[in-house]
Amino acid sequence: MVSRYDLAAFSYGVWDTPAMQKAAKDIRRKNLDIHLGTYFSAFTAPLWCRSDAERGGDGWGARWWRAVSPYIAYGVDGDTATVFNGQPVFNVLLPEVRAAAIGELSAYARATGITWVMIDFMSVPLDLGQPVDIDLDGDGIGQRGDTDERAALRAAWSAYARELRAALGGEVLLIPNGSLAMTDQQFSKLVDGCYVEGFGKWFYGSGDTPNYGNALDPA
Repeated sequence: MVSRYDLAAFSYGVWDTPAMQKAAKDIRRKNLDIHLGTYFSAFTAPLWCRSDAERGGDGWGARWWRAVSPYIAYGVDGDTATVFNGQPVFNVLLPEVRAAAIGELSAYARATGITWVMIDFMSVPLDLGQPVDIDLDGDGIGQRGDTDERAALRAAWSAYARELRAALGGEVLLIPNGSLAMTDQQFSKLVDGCYVEGFGKWFYGSGDTPNYGNALDPA
């Protein structure tokens, strides 16, 4: 028995090994229409990438860290803005950091032949329950209480999607998670779908309680 999928993605940096390139050929041979893709961290610098760079590595992860680390963002307390167990946030309001991140992703896509990107993630505000409110525009007011910053972030996500499209081409599908593709019709036109994480619970339910009726209601 062969399981058939429309899309499959692995973490950034996985597809470039000889073994995984062979596996990709085998998967495509058995699943003619499948899209093989990568996870793409749209606003954080994963800690394993920093570790690789600090060890002097030159793999995709190390290059990713070197590209985005000059643009680390801060919270309202002046400390480095972090999410997800201490991963630093980089400032997506800055065109230069988006260009740096997209440059690395584009090189990876060309080298590996991926045809979709799972973008993690695009929401307004950029609020993952972290204790310190992120302050991307540096005015001392965190996103939760700064309407100007939230508007700037919304514009930055749209610019990011357009820049990704221009760099990767129309044949590479862009599928973000986060709330923006589900709630902003103009933004949703810039991407190819929406990755719903924790279906029935995140965005639709209450706390850890899913609400599938709400999730499946087109309204």
